[in-house]
Amino acid sequence: ANRHRHTMLGEATPRSTLMLSAAAPLMLWLLLLFAATVCVVESRPRWRSARGAHGTRASLLVGYQVCTVAGNLYLAVAGCAWFGAEVPATAADRLYSDLPYVRKHVLAPLVAHLASDLLLYLSLPELRQPALIAHHLLTGALAHLATHPVPYTHHYILFFAGAAELSNLPLGWIELCKLLPPVRAASPGGYSAARAVFAASFVTLRLLLWPAVTVRFWSDSLLALRGDVACASRGATLFYLASNAVLTAMQLGWGVIICRRIAAAASAAASAAPSLEHRTAQLRKLEASRPRLVFAYRASCFAYSATGAVYAACLPRLPTAFRSTVLCGGGWFAAALLLQGGLSFMNDAVATLGRPVPFSRRLWQTLDRLLAWTLTANAAATARVWAASAESTAHPALAPAMVLSFLTFIPSRLCEVWGRMVPFLAWHSAWHYVPNAIALAWILQTAAGGPGAGGAEAE
Repeated sequence: ANRHRHTMLGEATPRSTLMLSAAAPLMLWLLLLFAATVCVVESRPRWRSARGAHGTRASLLVGYQVCTVAGNLYLAVAGCAWFGAEVPATAADRLYSDLPYVRKHVLAPLVAHLASDLLLYLSLPELRQPALIAHHLLTGALAHLATHPVPYTHHYILFFAGAAELSNLPLGWIELCKLLPPVRAASPGGYSAARAVFAASFVTLRLLLWPAVTVRFWSDSLLALRGDVACASRGATLFYLASNAVLTAMQLGWGVIICRRIAAAASAAASAAPSLEHRTAQLRKLEASRPRLVFAYRASCFAYSATGAVYAACLPRLPTAFRSTVLCGGGWFAAALLLQGGLSFMNDAVATLGRPVPFSRRLWQTLDRLLAWTLTANAAATARVWAASAESTAHPALAPAMVLSFLTFIPSRLCEVWGRMVPFLAWHSAWHYVPNAIALAWILQTAAGGPGAGGAEAE
């Protein structure tokens, strides 16, 4: 480890210099794109007289948005490599591996993107916000520490500064509509669609995946600070942890705002939808008219428990990478899945159907949803880790299929709110059955080809 650290220290300065030299022409290209956009917008008579809140010409504000979205787009596309990248096996490799791809396609473009944005923030009064400037300066410092004094957190930067940028793409149109209200007036449908896409991508990337990746990053960093892993720079590690805490708090703060807006929109829709009592009465009628569908719905609750039981039984035969998850050990995850089956049954199969329950319906609903969404976030993050493992022997399509199957919750929830109870029962059953069926196939395939089975045959 010391020899590896010494090698990195000897090569750190050239890497830092190369990153900055690569960022300079990229920044120039972004500013040229800004200038070209300004010229195009100025050539349109309709927009020549449009102004921002502080009198800035519309062409300059549009140029800024095109420039910043171009930077976000490059980072997001480059960051998509995170979803299929192999996860390093050790904390030292996850923290200190030097990844040329990250230096070239994430760090250098990130510095160029931040620098061009800062220049425009200082030049245009509508953008001169202290929070934005502080955010970009902090992110720039983190980018510098990623190459100096040693290559640092490249594996994590691929997500934090790359894949997570996917949620910022629809935000560009939203911000432009705020800066220039005539744009929103000209395309109200586009504004609403951008808000919906942004909310969905933000919740997925920033509220589900971001915390899961953060937990692993903190775990690795604390190992380095304790000395269990050779720590190249305690100062850089502490600065990264503090910055990550601030940025994560910002994500959660924005997430609360977004969730409140979603809740407000859902409340408005719910006010025009059938009442809870009406929906419950419909479900009680379906128990008599569609008994098989209701039985399948009630039985689906225990799909979680089935997955937990099979996972627990297969743990000794699974490869090392499959014996833990992002948030906890494999045994704890299996136990949580077993518990989820019971909670889901009490909420979905008893309380939702209007049956009396101990305590209150709200309590069972809260417990069920809290554990269900925690398990879903953990499963989504763990799916990427397991799929990227060299020990995975299952079909590679299972990981994305399982994550995509979580989307069945959306039509399930919409049908419930709108009072369409037959499709609700079908979709909610799919929300239980499909992800668990895929998870079972993945676990069983991997266990069949895992080291435990191979070792038994060899003996």
